[in-house]
Amino acid sequence: MKRLVLRLSFVAALACGAGAFADPPDLASRGLGLLDDPRAAPAQRVADPRAAGLRRAPARTALPAKWDARDQGWVSPAKNQQQTGSCWAFAALATIETQLLRTGRGLYDLSERNLVNLNGWTGLNGETGGLHSMAEAYLLRWAGPVAESNDLFGVVAKTSDWTHDSPQLAPVVRVRDIVWTEPLDGTPEKVAALKAATMEYGAVAVSMYYGTQFVNGYAEAPACYCPVANSANHAVTLVGWDDDFPTNAFKTPPPGPGAWIVKNSWGPDWGTDDGFLRVSYHDAVFATAESGAIYLPAGEGEDYDAVRGHDREGPVFDASGPNSAIHSDHDLQASVFTAGSGERLDAVGVWSRLFPHFGEILVYTNVTRGAATPVEGGAPACRQSIELVRAGFTTVPLETPVPLVPGTAFSVVYRQVGTNLSNYVNSDNPGRCHPDHRTGNSYFGRYDETEGVEGSAWFDGKTIVAQDPDHVDPTDLSWAATIKAYTRCVVPARAGDAPGETDDGTAYLADLAATNATLFADTAGTFGASAGLVGANGRSLWASWLAGLDPDDPASRDLVVSIDLEGGEPRIGWTPDLGDARAYTLWGRDSLAPSDGWRAVDPAAPSATGARFFRVSVGATNATSAAAGP
Repeated sequence: MKRLVLRLSFVAALACGAGAFADPPDLASRGLGLLDDPRAAPAQRVADPRAAGLRRAPARTALPAKWDARDQGWVSPAKNQQQTGSCWAFAALATIETQLLRTGRGLYDLSERNLVNLNGWTGLNGETGGLHSMAEAYLLRWAGPVAESNDLFGVVAKTSDWTHDSPQLAPVVRVRDIVWTEPLDGTPEKVAALKAATMEYGAVAVSMYYGTQFVNGYAEAPACYCPVANSANHAVTLVGWDDDFPTNAFKTPPPGPGAWIVKNSWGPDWGTDDGFLRVSYHDAVFATAESGAIYLPAGEGEDYDAVRGHDREGPVFDASGPNSAIHSDHDLQASVFTAGSGERLDAVGVWSRLFPHFGEILVYTNVTRGAATPVEGGAPACRQSIELVRAGFTTVPLETPVPLVPGTAFSVVYRQVGTNLSNYVNSDNPGRCHPDHRTGNSYFGRYDETEGVEGSAWFDGKTIVAQDPDHVDPTDLSWAATIKAYTRCVVPARAGDAPGETDDGTAYLADLAATNATLFADTAGTFGASAGLVGANGRSLWASWLAGLDPDDPASRDLVVSIDLEGGEPRIGWTPDLGDARAYTLWGRDSLAPSDGWRAVDPAAPSATGARFFRVSVGATNATSAAAGP
């Protein structure tokens, strides 16, 4: 009954909020608010002989005795959460503000109010207490972050002043990865690892216990040392350390010198160091109960146009342990999504609390929705090995992006290799969240070395819950895999391009104007588009076309051309059919080698001649189309 007990205790904590903790007297106008995280499974380094071959950054030189990210200009000013229990939101967004400064993108002030109000955990009053998981869910589904100027925190004298009318806006930046640090355990190795992460990234969201009985008003900065075990009640941002910080700075002297440099969220006028404090290396709670978190925004060229995922709440808990129906022999996860218009799958995001971590990403196109397995009826389009050198959430760019046919289903399969498994799941509990997935869209399975993914044993999220009533909350409807799928819009390709080569359409129009002035004029300056898929018969298909306008209704009826499969044969269609106003010619070629030219093929049986790549040319008349060619 371990999982059931864990979940019930979590619900009790949510009901109590920040009031569940004995607030020190000086918190009359200050807030705390960090709740126990039900993940209960922090980052963990594991032994794996394959790790010796991982690609790693050069070893860092010896860590300095003192380091402060403020000296690098990487830290935004301390903010004030006032009486609300929103420390978790301030700590999370502080790491993003640091990343933007660290990478030269300037000083940003991000809206904690927007994060609190739109975190997605219905049933939880976010300003009276929250979790790192809530920030992860909000940021990875691109609900934010947004600028403070677009959703002001304002003055909140008491939590009843809070309103939940935050606007849904486009994010200022999009979080790409989340790094989890290992909790401290008193060993020098963990201390060194946390220092190294702080020095690399500049800021880490961590947990601590704050109580006035453990805090001293030292001249350099407020100094905290909690010598006894407690549940963490406050989230702060680690920005540095000082090995020589004296023991006499603390109310109760710790057994040795040294302190972490921490950014608080009680305003720049709190304490004697612009809102920052020091926490002893020997503190019994600081960064010990759970992983620290670092939120990394996408850099130049790393952004995508759309994200899909069935985990509105983010990673609720790791279900790969022995007290769960998903245990050590469930090494497969999969999510099924539906493609929109003009998309290409460029990256996949996965979680792991164990590192180093090894696995595979597999993508199947044209799968059957709601089938017994996530790959039924589909064709493999991508298979890629992955090596994760850190815990948390990692976005993996696909070495071979996968074109997606509008309206068709595709599945992303995450296979974990080895015995060290980490199956983070999202739980569809109607009392706590809006379900963002449905039965049939998320699967878990056991990989069969002989039969492969297609022949492996699969279970959908609802079946898993039904099999394990003793270890899950009885109100859960299903479990969802926490896989993300990232797509880019397909940029129109010019006439001579091969798949993957794109421009903004300028060169395409220039070529068209030079080769077919009449057609250029008749299409009113529109340019082409492209789409592709992997056929059920293993044939790679690609189509491109010129988007002609209806001359009778040029403002609203752009020509739409689609490529589809019927019995393994490509079928290319278009709407509206403009009759004699346009001529449509289907062209094919065996390869994209320069020696292979385009030839007209029969639209009723386009692959009969062995063609694997196709074009539709759209002419103003039969004569101009035939003269211009594809």
